[in-house]
Amino acid sequence: MPFNDDLGVFYTDQGQGPPVILLHGFTLDHRLWSRQLPLAEEFRLISYDARGCGSSVVCETGYDYPYLTRELLGLMDALGLDEAHLVGHSRGGGVLMNMALDHAERVSSMTFVSSVLRGFPWSDELISLMRRGRKMTREVGVERAVNDVWLPGGLFRWVRENNPAAFAELKEMIGDWSGAEWLDDAEHAPQATADMERLAEIQTPAFVLSGQEDMHDFVEIANMLAWWIPGAEQKSLLRVGHFPMLEDTYETNLYLRGFLRHVSGGS
Repeated sequence: MPFNDDLGVFYTDQGQGPPVILLHGFTLDHRLWSRQLPLAEEFRLISYDARGCGSSVVCETGYDYPYLTRELLGLMDALGLDEAHLVGHSRGGGVLMNMALDHAERVSSMTFVSSVLRGFPWSDELISLMRRGRKMTREVGVERAVNDVWLPGGLFRWVRENNPAAFAELKEMIGDWSGAEWLDDAEHAPQATADMERLAEIQTPAFVLSGQEDMHDFVEIANMLAWWIPGAEQKSLLRVGHFPMLEDTYETNLYLRGFLRHVSGGS
């Protein structure tokens, strides 16, 4: 499991075939995709810890989407990849979207899993969750913020109550999160045109995967992505919340494999 010293990024690179890069969500790391390892039988499967997460470098600033996108591009360059199939979960889906809109030539296909979408009008519940987490991190530290605010929040409600094993995996990952993004004082200018307003521009093959028990914000985003991205395919999983790859690994791998085979010319 290598570490790129120039980027400060820890990553895994397994299997052979068309390259597929897996992007994790906020506060998580590459272990989120551990149950997708069987895909390495057909694809070159790459996952990595974004800055501030897992075993990658902890930066004082630089956590907005353009920075995270440059980090991904740097990893692709380091691995000699002109393009790759991208799979992004939650915030990772926002990075994927930035790639599709600004660097489409580097994206073979894109799969959004419980994705964010810049420009979407977030619910008061989710806005409050992020604000309280940030405030508590600054006042009493990231461990208290994670345990008292983040993990008890709505993103984890379904998995916490219905899949204790998956929730335990998530809790272990998040226990290694640095909290750096909630400590970052940088203010980011709003987009001139939000990603939500540009979905119809996308020409890259797209697949949208979500759970029907996720927070309403993410259910609505999944529907918007599938409706407005030309030709996008969609699957919504029953009795699944925000983490399909852990909550229903069989169905997630089934649909990922099928889509990736289709767009890469496999059988």
